[in-house]
Amino acid sequence: MTIPATDLLIIAVGLFHRLHPEAVWTNISPMEIQNVHQAKTHFSRLLERVRRGEEIVIGKAGKPVAKLVPYRDAGTPRRGGQWRGRVRIADDFDELPAALTYAFSGRHD
Repeated sequence: MTIPATDLLIIAVGLFHRLHPEAVWTNISPMEIQNVHQAKTHFSRLLERVRRGEEIVIGKAGKPVAKLVPYRDAGTPRRGGQWRGRVRIADDFDELPAALTYAFSGRHD
């Protein structure tokens, strides 16, 4: 017997709510897919929903194609050079040992 994913979600939410009646649910629903026409027509509204933290899925022919998600700043950019002078690469680094070459060759003789 196969149980659809949406039914499993409803069962799980119901069970969780019985175990934790104090929990407050704000947005329990199956994934809503906006078609391309809806997304173009209501783009400003969708951006406002995303700004509030919601994720919007845009689909074509009912299948998910893209997701609008809130922008999160990556913070300060990475800088290199912290290991300069602390790491030494051996002179024979690019030479593969014969045993390893044999192991990767696929031969079993």
